[in-house]
Amino acid sequence: AQLIPFQGKEYFVNGINVPWINFGWDFGEHHEWGVGYEPMEFEAIFADLAANGVNCIRIWLHCDGRANPEFDENGYVSGLEPSFFEHLDDFFDRAEAHQLMVIPVLWSHDLLMNHRENAGQYAGMHKDLITDAAKTDSYLQNALIPMIEHYKDQCNILAWELFSEPEWCMKGRLFSPADQKVEVHKMQTFIAKMIQTIRMYSDQMITVGAALPLEDDTGELNYWHEANFELLGFDCSQVYLDFYTFHYFDWMSNGNSPFNNPASHWNLMRPVLVGECSLKGTEEIRSSLDHCFDTGYAGVMMWAYNDVDEYSDWVSYEIPIKEFCEANPTSILYEADCDYEAAEPMEQLCNLYPNPFRENLQIFYHLKEGANLQLVLYDLAGQLVSTHAIDGHLLDTSNWGSGAYVAVLYRLEDGV
Repeated sequence: AQLIPFQGKEYFVNGINVPWINFGWDFGEHHEWGVGYEPMEFEAIFADLAANGVNCIRIWLHCDGRANPEFDENGYVSGLEPSFFEHLDDFFDRAEAHQLMVIPVLWSHDLLMNHRENAGQYAGMHKDLITDAAKTDSYLQNALIPMIEHYKDQCNILAWELFSEPEWCMKGRLFSPADQKVEVHKMQTFIAKMIQTIRMYSDQMITVGAALPLEDDTGELNYWHEANFELLGFDCSQVYLDFYTFHYFDWMSNGNSPFNNPASHWNLMRPVLVGECSLKGTEEIRSSLDHCFDTGYAGVMMWAYNDVDEYSDWVSYEIPIKEFCEANPTSILYEADCDYEAAEPMEQLCNLYPNPFRENLQIFYHLKEGANLQLVLYDLAGQLVSTHAIDGHLLDTSNWGSGAYVAVLYRLEDGV
């Protein structure tokens, strides 16, 4: 199992989506409605979750932009008003007191939906925040950096989730409900810039709430794999996800189901979290949690505690989630360690892709131009099979024999 390492321990996320009390309005002030934060309701939710074995919650922050961050009349982000931090400080502290890890979600695909008639002039339709580099930069400089700097030491933030289901507002998708749509590479660039920014100011983990585990067109690669970011010119030693997150509901094809496949099926090479799912019936929930725990997933987060839509069903989840925690306490029970000091992180190594491979192997690495590289193959007994000089990122493997290999990438210096 690839559990999620956090504060010196490895966790299976036994979690649930809160995910809001007032959509897009839980933190900060709405320009028409005022304050939407309800601390005592969150307090009651946290007490209930903690009593029933939940160790992690997922909460949405910006959503469609209706209440935070602040926009000027030209669509540039001007900042985060003080009550945003006041409310979110209180939220994190209450969650910490109940020993709950938190995954705060920045944006939703609602960012490109039109909710303005019902929720005000800033509710969605912010395509240019993604496509206009100056407006992207206004968000990074005036909202994301202040937020990351403010919360870089908040010890119960498991990871920042940058976007929930960005695929639903990307052109070329079979199912794209957003009113505005952007090119795939534009969305990837927007997310890469957020990752790059967070890495500069914090060592906290980062993920993306993907709608599907893999791209539709290839069936092989996740849209948010560092290979895609590197192809856009980003440094893959910095611009990568710490773990993958994707969602599954029963209207989706079984081929996308984590409950029919082990985590290794997706070839993602990092922990895989099921960030949203809706299961029915105590036995189905029990068996699905056991399946994910036994087949290498990093956790499951049910949708949702609140009665936010037809998929929400805390009444069904409550007992099996608690029983699952009681059966696996070592991997689930969380105690916030705010004094934990992580070791200096190792340099991020890029992947060999795909795995398994057939005719070609793509090699993603971050080294200075002109580095002398050699890929050495060993068999599973540790015996040398072959060596290959590396020039670029693509290696022809069409004449390799079938089998399992251990691949080691060496940088040769001074002929050694």
